[in-house]
Amino acid sequence: LLKQQGVGASKGAPTNEEVPPLLPMGGKIE
Repeated sequence: LLKQQGVGASKGAPTNEEVPPLLPMGGKIE
């Protein structure tokens, strides 16, 4: 899960849809 979160934050677009659920935990969306 940490890997997907890091990748989503890096692109912040393609995985943005899959990150929401993991964001609350890491809050890297901001």
